[in-house]
Amino acid sequence: MANLVWILLLIVPASLAFFNPAEKLASDLMRQYGATCLRPIRNQDDPIEVTLDAPPSAIFEFVELRQKITLQTHFTMIWKDEKLTWVEDEYNGTDIIHLPLSEIWVPDIVVVESTDHSSPCPASTLVTVTSDGTVTATCLFMTTTFCRILVKYFPFDYQHCSLTYMSWVYDHSMFHLEEEGHDLHVDGVLVNGVWELADLEVEHIDPAPMNCSRGSDGGGGTTCEHSPHSQIRYTVELRRTQSLFYGIALFLPSCLMSFMNILVFCLPVESGEKISFIMTNVLALILFQQLVSSSLPPSGDDHPIVGNHLARMVISGCVAIVCTVGVLRVHYRRTPFPKTLLRIFRSPFMRCLLACIRFESFYLRRDEAPPRAISSVRRASHNGSVKHPTHAELVVTREIANQSEPRRFCEEDMVRWEELARLLDWVICIVIAMLNIFFYAILIVDLVTQDPDEYHHGIGEGEDH
Repeated sequence: MANLVWILLLIVPASLAFFNPAEKLASDLMRQYGATCLRPIRNQDDPIEVTLDAPPSAIFEFVELRQKITLQTHFTMIWKDEKLTWVEDEYNGTDIIHLPLSEIWVPDIVVVESTDHSSPCPASTLVTVTSDGTVTATCLFMTTTFCRILVKYFPFDYQHCSLTYMSWVYDHSMFHLEEEGHDLHVDGVLVNGVWELADLEVEHIDPAPMNCSRGSDGGGGTTCEHSPHSQIRYTVELRRTQSLFYGIALFLPSCLMSFMNILVFCLPVESGEKISFIMTNVLALILFQQLVSSSLPPSGDDHPIVGNHLARMVISGCVAIVCTVGVLRVHYRRTPFPKTLLRIFRSPFMRCLLACIRFESFYLRRDEAPPRAISSVRRASHNGSVKHPTHAELVVTREIANQSEPRRFCEEDMVRWEELARLLDWVICIVIAMLNIFFYAILIVDLVTQDPDEYHHGIGEGEDH
């Protein structure tokens, strides 16, 4: 009796498993399925239609220097497999069954821009099959793709990255790829701390001419190769979220250093720090320019506006260095002051201008008598001791003037060269300030009037041509 119980316990579960409708259905479908390398349609001349829905769901990483982006997508494929149909009543009303992806035919969907050559769904994925042969494969697909970086408006830039899906083996005559018609939302997309998803678009690309070239016979004809594959392209528009960080860490220091380049001309020559001061500022600007260049990929389309601005600031600093060297040479010059310059500075306009900025040394005249000799004669005349200087006294006065003229001449020339150096400092300071204001006006106009969509569209048309 005990042996009979043990036999029943072993036989009954096996019988129940054998007569399980779902298990029997799976066994029947796999037994009669046949080769998985052939499209599951009775007439191999007809195309098979595949509906694809693969919107990006998360942005994990965007390596700008290597122009690569890592995305995660909710990948869904729907197609009809004519080998996976059954009558529901024959299997106790079973209308849905789950089968392993490795046991049936699967569309060979690939991402054109992919750099890791990964398959959308692994072989262990279970697909859902209905009684009419509709197969639905759903999985999370993570891929790393190439994304061309356009650096012109860095760091206030938008980037457009594409995910193009197509069949690698079957052309349009055997494989129709269609998109699932529903609205795309960007609210639920996970983003990192640097980029955010601004927009998401999807389009169906029919086979179209591409790779056009003129005929080799020298005629006016054009030969075009056709893309035989049906494609679906998702375009992701990314907006940088760290613009304020770059504004504080990059623009503010460069603005302050360019202002300090102006202050170098207010520094007295006697301090001996003018050259070292401005060289330090120029080296700091060069460092900021290198930081911008090292964070962006080399691009032949255009240069970043910020990089161009920093280059202009470096040029302005180099001009300031050259001007500072010239001012120092003028200040320490020990040659006679040119008469031509002296006549220019004694013109009525220059006299008024120099009077406003208090450069009095240019008013001295070389042919005037020494102040001490003339003042002594005037004091004697005022006291009544000498009412009218005699000829001998005038001769003595001229001799004293001739004897004292070389010493007074050298001192006056030295003072005039120093005053000229101060005047040049004042003029160059105004010119460099106006030049920097002009450069910053160019930067602001370029950033305010930017149109990323038009810029990307223009680049795209250039690539098509």
